[in-house]
Order: sequence, then structure tokens, then C-alpha cells
Amino acid sequence: MLDTTRATEPLALLYERAVGGRLLAIEVVTARRWSPRLLDPPDPTRADVRVVLLASSQPPETTPTWLGVANIPARIAEDLVESGPYARPRADLEVALRVARGLTPAAGLLPEREFADFLAAGATAVRHPAPVPAEAARRLEVIRDFSREHGGSLGALPELAALPELDALTEESLEWHIVRRFDTPDAFSTAILLERLRESMPDVASTLRALNDARIAESSREWAELALDRRALLAAASPWRFIEGADTGPALAAVRSWLRRYEGARRAVHEHWRKRALDLRGRIEREMGSLRALERLNSIASLGPPRGEDASAVARGLRDELLAFDPAADTTTPLGPEPPLFARVQAAFEAVRGQLEARRQRLAAATVSVVLDQPGGPDVSRLLQAIQACDVDGIERALDARLAAHIEAVLERRTATPLQALTARYSEVDADTLDEVLAAFRELLADALLDAGGRPVPLA
Repeated sequence: MLDTTRATEPLALLYERAVGGRLLAIEVVTARRWSPRLLDPPDPTRADVRVVLLASSQPPETTPTWLGVANIPARIAEDLVESGPYARPRADLEVALRVARGLTPAAGLLPEREFADFLAAGATAVRHPAPVPAEAARRLEVIRDFSREHGGSLGALPELAALPELDALTEESLEWHIVRRFDTPDAFSTAILLERLRESMPDVASTLRALNDARIAESSREWAELALDRRALLAAASPWRFIEGADTGPALAAVRSWLRRYEGARRAVHEHWRKRALDLRGRIEREMGSLRALERLNSIASLGPPRGEDASAVARGLRDELLAFDPAADTTTPLGPEPPLFARVQAAFEAVRGQLEARRQRLAAATVSVVLDQPGGPDVSRLLQAIQACDVDGIERALDARLAAHIEAVLERRTATPLQALTARYSEVDADTLDEVLAAFRELLADALLDAGGRPVPLA
């Protein structure tokens, strides 16, 4: 059984048709125990959702909508998947399929398209002006052959041309890769036509590819004119016109002029994103004190089981992404909105702050318990100490390893058992104090059980 720490190497990829006929690519992973790394989204070029078959431990209370977890004993999980990243599913993998049916793809649902339209458009783009086979299987083979001949340069079928088992891949897996990558049959045929042009007119192909790869948000008012001009040029400088030998000189010149405008706009936007990222990095570096405080409080065994470990791991990972963020290298975010990474980073650190507040409250409760359990001393004095102990706001500003160790030592020195704590509070009991003593003992027992994390608590 694999103890999974990397979620990018699934034991199986399954393909399931959802309601409406759209395909779902399911990454199935087995793991001995839960790892925060399983919260990293699946590679969008490989899978929509992830199902983790967990042998022991529990996942976090809340998981992303694209992630499903099933607890399966190790002796069963070892037999769930055949070898190889694209192994055919066995009957036992029905559990993974059932879990996956309730998940939402991380990159969004596949568009509602007929794959037959993609096959027709792709085969026509490969064969034009020659006739296209009528049978779907023959059209698919035409596309396979084209992928083999053009290696990895096409980009229409990521990974497929380089895979030795290209011929063995099912029609469903090919359908998923093509539809996920291209969205529309026209986009698929355009990519194939550009690859054909690359052999005969490389400069033209490069220019047209840049026009097709340009991304402008539909809702962006600032760049609306740029978007409208691009739409007109996509029609005027269609690859079909070059393939058919039409006069395309003026259209090509217009495309090159538009690309200069587009690159100027992107440079301005990238500079804005760069400054935004720099500002956000400064804010996040100030938030790292909260993250480190959460991790140190989680290291104190006397405060009970750790909380928020997944939030901490996600925040650290996103911080690393932010530090490495290069706007010029981001080709997926369209011109207009800011990169989604910024919002994800802020949400992750808000989650850390929430978990830290919960740990602060637990620390305050434990500290108050220590104060109240101290034998002797005036009641009012102990009450004031207890109130002061509740004030742990801002502890992250001073919580280093030394202070964490001291907190651990103080909490471990508190009264060893609930019964000893009770006798420290009440030296005797009578009919008038019986209910009060019983209530205090019940509270002490509940706290001790919580601290023990489910283990039995000795009374004496």
C-alpha cells in the first residue's frame, strides 16, 4: 500500500459519464494516512476530481468540493487498482466512482459538446482539402496519426503524443483531453490548422497562434475595444484562408499591429499585478507570526489534539506560490481581473487566524484551570488571576519556542487528576454544597477527558 505524500501521481485515472453525458476524469489515490498535500488540486490537464482511499486516520472536517475521501482498510485498498497510471478499473473501484459522483470538477465542468463534432472538425482540419472518413472510429484514427507525426508540438493533445500507450488509450480518455483542452470544435480545428501552417509558413503560424492564445476577460470594460478588435481579426485572419491560399497580407499586418497593442496592455497590467503581489507579500509576512503561533500552540500536548494543521499547510504552500509569482509567466489569467492566487492567499490566512483564535481560547481555558486549581490563597485574588489569564490576545507577538515550552511545563504541573483538583477546591462537603461539588467534579472530569483526547482518565 502506498503512503501517498504527492497527489500528482495517481494509482488510477477513471472516466465516468455524468448526467447529461459529460465526462468526469477521476484521479484515484490510496494513502495510509491523511496528508495536507492531498488538498493540492489535481493537475487540470489530467483529472477533474480526486478520490482518496484512506486506510487510517481522518480527513479534515471540511474538504474542497473536488475532493472525496473514503475510509477503506489497507487489506482491501491494496487490491483496488491495477498497476500503471491509466490502468483499467476493477469492480472494487466502484467505491471510488460512487464517491466521485458527488464531486465538482476543480477546473469546472466540461462544456456540453458532442464529441462527434470535435472528431469531424479535427479530421477535416487534418485532411483538407482531401475528403474525411465518415466513420467516427476512422476520424479518431486520423487525429491519432496526426498527433504521432507532430510529436508534442501540437498542444491539442497534451501528453498523448509522448505516451507509449497512445494507441491503447480509450476513446473516452481522448475525448476528455480534447474537450478539456479546447472547449469548442472550432478551437480544436484551429490548433490543427496552425500546426499544418507551422510546416509551410512558420512566421505566419507563430503570429496567428499568438492572436489565438491572447486572453481578454469578457467583462473587462477597460479592454473591451481590444477584445472586439481581436474577435474581428480571428475571422479576417482565419487559418482556413491561409490553407486555401487567399490574399491575407492586409489581415496579417492588422494582426501584428493588434499584437503590439496587446503586448503593451499586458505589460501595464503585469506591472500592476507585480506591485499588488509585492504589497500582498508584505502583508502575508506580517501574518506569518499568526501561522507560527498556531503551529507552536499545536505542539503543546497539554492543549489537546492539534487543530488547523491543514489550514497551516495550505497557507504555507500558497505563500510559496506568491513568493514565486511572476506576472509575465502567467499565461492563464486573462487581461482584466487579477490572478486568483491573490484571493486564495488571503482566504488561507483568514482560515489560519480563525484556527489561532480557537487555540487561544483553549489556552485561556487551560490557564484559568491552572489558576483556579491552585490550593490556598484568597478567592478574590485567584479570581483576578483567572481573569488576567483569559487575556491571551496578541500572544503570537511573543510566542517563541521558549515561551511555548514554558506554557507546556506550567500546564503539565497542574493537578494530576480530577479528584485531586476537586479536593484542592473543596476540603469538605455537606448537604448545602453537595450539588455545587458534584457540578464542579463533572466539569473537571469533562475537561480531563477533553485533554486526554479520548483516553481513559485516572481518578486518583
